[in-house]
Amino acid sequence: MAGYDDSEVATATYTKTTPSSGGGGGNATPEEPEEPEESVEPAPSDDFPFVDVPEDAYYREPVEWAVEKGVTNGVSEDEYGPELSCTRAQVVTFLWITCGSEDAGSETGFDDVDVDAYYDKAVAWAVEQGITAGTSENEFSPEMTITRAQFVTMLWAAKGKPEPDGEMPFKDVPEDAYYAKAVAWAYANDITAGKSADSFAPDDPCTRGQIMTFLYNAYAE
Repeated sequence: MAGYDDSEVATATYTKTTPSSGGGGGNATPEEPEEPEESVEPAPSDDFPFVDVPEDAYYREPVEWAVEKGVTNGVSEDEYGPELSCTRAQVVTFLWITCGSEDAGSETGFDDVDVDAYYDKAVAWAVEQGITAGTSENEFSPEMTITRAQFVTMLWAAKGKPEPDGEMPFKDVPEDAYYAKAVAWAYANDITAGKSADSFAPDDPCTRGQIMTFLYNAYAE
């Protein structure tokens, strides 16, 4: 990906979005409001290089964890880009690395996934594991911006699609939505608390801060 130093994630184009308030944190790691414009960003340290990840940000610990595991090295030497959105190729690669970078036993079967692409093995693994079936029979749409609903559904599928316990409070998640069980599971397991008390914002782009927080809440021990 663009700006990834010595990462398994190769060059890709980031899409900058206008962040809405809140983040992708779970109950255990609450989502925080957008930092005020006048806030002063901390200087990088020897152990943590990113000047755009404040110590009190809801995604600080998840980003530290992700860097330690080699999931991401940021978008530049000293920036993580927490409010940037991600493509489907990027997030499936994040998930693949988090789960151990296992090789798949077959090819992806998608016409828009080149065998030399940095995400080829990640997509093949995700298809083999039933994590994604692509956006159509022959397309994965690697450069499409991923939504919060899509990424939470991938996480849920990676965990074996467990039945959720309890009810969720989100009024913008219809019971018959493809992502309803995934969101209910994520809420019940403290992977997300939504964008507000009663809103999950399923169609919003999933930012890099939110993505690492979802991964951290789902996989960190």
